[in-house]
Formats: sequence, C-alpha cells, structure tokens
Amino acid sequence: MSRQRIIDSDPRPLMWLWAPMLCMARALMVVTLMLVVMVMLKRNGLSNTWASVGSSLLLLPFVFRHLLRPLVMAVGARRWLILGLQVVFALLMLGVAHHLTVRGGMTVMWVWLAFASLCAGIHDIVAADLCAEWLVGRSRQHLLVCLFFAVLAVMLGLGGSLILAGDLEVFSRHLNESWSEAFKMLAALQVLIALACGITMRNVGGRRLPLREACASNGAAVAQWWSRPGQWAFAMFVIVFSWHEWMVWNGVLLFLGDPGSIGGLSLGPQEVGFAQGTMGTLAIFAGCLIGIGVVSRYGLRRCLWPMALLMTLPDAVLLLLAYVMPSHLWVVSGALIAEDFFCGFGLVGALLYILYYGRGRGMQVHDDACVTLLSVSAMLAGGMTGVLQDYFGYRGFFLIVVATALTALVALAFLRRAAGR
Repeated sequence: MSRQRIIDSDPRPLMWLWAPMLCMARALMVVTLMLVVMVMLKRNGLSNTWASVGSSLLLLPFVFRHLLRPLVMAVGARRWLILGLQVVFALLMLGVAHHLTVRGGMTVMWVWLAFASLCAGIHDIVAADLCAEWLVGRSRQHLLVCLFFAVLAVMLGLGGSLILAGDLEVFSRHLNESWSEAFKMLAALQVLIALACGITMRNVGGRRLPLREACASNGAAVAQWWSRPGQWAFAMFVIVFSWHEWMVWNGVLLFLGDPGSIGGLSLGPQEVGFAQGTMGTLAIFAGCLIGIGVVSRYGLRRCLWPMALLMTLPDAVLLLLAYVMPSHLWVVSGALIAEDFFCGFGLVGALLYILYYGRGRGMQVHDDACVTLLSVSAMLAGGMTGVLQDYFGYRGFFLIVVATALTALVALAFLRRAAGR
C-alpha cells in the first residue's frame, strides 16, 4: 500500500501546476455536490429538510472510499483516469442543466447527480494520492499553492454560481433557466481544469494490480487499521469534532437565503454567494495561512488547544446573527468573515492532528479512513441540518450548533487523555 513517488522530470515552466489544478478539481466537485446542489434544490421549492438530505446523500461515494479503492488500484493509467472523470463530471453537469429546464426532469436530474457523485468519489481517491505524492519532500509554499487553488475553486464554484444564478433570477425571472446556466458554468469550469491538467500532467503512471489482488490487499490493510488499539475512539472523535462545522456551512447557506418570516435573513442567491461563497471563503484561506505559520513556528502540541477553541467558540457569532437579524449585507458579511477566519485558523491544527494521529507518513489506508470519517460526519451533519432548522427554527438550530461545538472540545480532551498526549 505504499505510495510510489512521482518523478516529474519536465523542465518546462508551469508544469508543476498540475497538482494544484487537481486540488482545484477536487474542491469544485465537492462544493458542487454538497453546497450548490443544496441551494439549487432549496430555490426550486424543496424544504430545508429535503434539500439538505438530498445533497448530503451525494456524499455516499466518499463514505464508501474503502470499497472504491480497489477499482482505482486496478487501473494503471491514472492520468487518463483523472482526465476522463473530469470530462464525464462536466457532461453530467450539463445533463443536470438540461433537465432543470425540462418539465418533469427533476427525476432524471437525480440520476445525473448520482453518477456525478460516483465520478467525484473515484476522482478524489486518485487526485488525493497524486497530490500527496507530489507534496512529499516539497516546501510549505507548495502546500499553500494547493490550498489557494482549492479556495479558488470554492469561490468560483459556490460564490460564482450563486452570484450568476441570482443575477439571472433578477433579470430573467426564470428560476430554472437561471440555475441551468449556473450548472453550465460549473461544467465549463471543470472542462477548463481538465484541459489544464491534460497539458501539465507528465509521467503520472501507476502500478496496475488485478482486481482480486487489489481487493485482498486493500481489505487486509483496512482490517489491520481498524484493529489497532484506540481506532474506534479516534473515529468517533473525527466525526464529533468536525460535525459542527459541517452544520455551519450547510446551515448558513439556508439561513441567509430563507425569508424573515421563518427566521432567515432574506438575502438573494447573489448576496449569499458574495457573503459566504466569496468573502467567507477568503477569510477561511487567510485563517489557514496564519494557522500554518503559527504551527510551523510553535509546533502542533502547543497550538492544538488554542486552535480548537478558536475553531469552535466563534460559532456563537451565528447565534447572535439569528437574534439580531441585521439587514445590511456588509454587517452580515463581517460576522461571517470573523467566524470563517477563526474556522480556517483552527482547521489547520485539527486537520494536522487528524491526519498524523497514529500513523507514519505515506500510510494510505489512514488517509482513506480519515476522508471516510470526515465524509460520514459531513453527510450526517448536513442531513440533520435541514431537519433541525425546520423543527427548531434558526435560533434553536444555532444554539444546537454552539452546544455541538462544545462537545467537540470534550471529544478532543477525551482522545488526548486516552492517547496520553
């Protein structure tokens, strides 16, 4: 299961951009399926419950990452697999765009979304392996470049699509056509990324295993990982610690767009895209930059608890928004910027602790397990978000978010005590 180091011998400038572009493609797929689809469903008349549950189910291929791994191991030509999946994902987004404008096309649209989620799940496995191999032995600046491209994907995917759809709703007053154009934009962006990857990727092969051998090898590694002492406690920690942030990202998008009569802030999609998709995403990136610098200087052991506190406690800002109900976009954006900045700052410490807990470098099965657990947390939290909002209202929902954030700190204390760290 050890990774093979990629040999990138192409001396031409900008050829190193293929790895950041892969990070961009990964982030764009996840944002499209998890967040953009949820907002689109909400704008098409679904309740918060069904919009959040429907979009959360699209994360199932990420949850079953261990089952998809042998399929990837059985394919040697990883470059062509990456490019093919990106193009297929773009075509499926065009299918979604088409059936948004067809009467009775919502059922077929779910078929395209299901296949798109499967493409995204397989693509994420291959892209994660290649990016991890590329980062081995490289400087912190390379990691920051990959992070920047992932943030850029969120800004373009979430912020750009919501702004486009919102503006078209205002000018054309045709809701389905507006969102159809937004998904066409997402498809075009994915094609452009595929072209960039196709031009820049070089010498990205891989050893191909027969499917039966791949299944046996992967199954043995997964069983060994789960049989290690304390792994179930670690799994519960990953799910609980990240739960509240998934609730925040899903819940804020619904909270900003819902009318004031049910406790929302009555913002249009373009305003939601600006406040959370653009300004909030930039704040997360700034927080991550500072967080990486702080961890590099002081070490993760000294920074973990302050970062955990800063990642969880600022969720109270959202509870304050639900009570104050400000009407000015810049006030709302400022509150989201504050919350997202501290989220990004603390996220660095949390992810480093999760990724390097109990494993050595290059332990692929550990990375797969972490992504699986984070996806389980995202799917369950995202699905529960709409249910809690519909039942308790936004003030009750954000109160639950704050309480969940406090349980995350308890989970961290329990795990560190159990591990003796």
